[in-house]
Amino acid sequence: MQQSRAKKVVRRRRRKIANPFRLFLFFLLSLLCVVLIVLGIFLLYLYLQPTTYWQIHANAYYQGLVQVVLYLSAMLISLLLWQFFFEKVAKRPPLNSQGYWKIKTFFIVMAIAMIFEITMIAIHGYNTYYAYLDAGHPTYGEGRFVGREEDDLRLEMDGRVVSLRIPPQMELPTLHWQDRLAFDYGAKTQTLGRLELIPPELPPALAVPSFSPTRSAPPGPSGLPSIP
Repeated sequence: MQQSRAKKVVRRRRRKIANPFRLFLFFLLSLLCVVLIVLGIFLLYLYLQPTTYWQIHANAYYQGLVQVVLYLSAMLISLLLWQFFFEKVAKRPPLNSQGYWKIKTFFIVMAIAMIFEITMIAIHGYNTYYAYLDAGHPTYGEGRFVGREEDDLRLEMDGRVVSLRIPPQMELPTLHWQDRLAFDYGAKTQTLGRLELIPPELPPALAVPSFSPTRSAPPGPSGLPSIP
């Protein structure tokens, strides 16, 4: 009797291990954990580097990748739970309506969770793709500072006011209204990458006159050149 029970337990374990779908999910989950570790190391490297346009947008790109991988991992865990409980229910179905409704509620909650995870993967994947495009293709612009709203900088460009997002790691100089600015930004994500103040132009009365050494004044009455 004990030998037959032991054989049944071994067979059950082999069945669980040999389940190809479960093995595939565990493999994907392990792979995603490795990807998360690599991305975390790279994000730490970017954080320790000096802030440049590429660093800012590459940081946003890799942060988006981390979020996509996290939601993918959550979806795989949901699939594993779904399959595990489905096998349990198939072997031991509920005996009354209360047990049936508990199982039904569980599967409805899992379905809602998976729909949410797929939606978040799509949203963060979309933002990550835009951050990738901006990291490789900066857009140059010039404008005047007209205000700031929380994490957005309001600039007047070509007669219209635009809002560009200020990344957390970017340090801004002291700005005054109508200061002229030169900047690089990502056109897709509308995120600043570099910002510089353009020095104000001097009025014509205060401008330094140009001196030409080849120009000579006509001689004066005493034979010396006169001062023009």
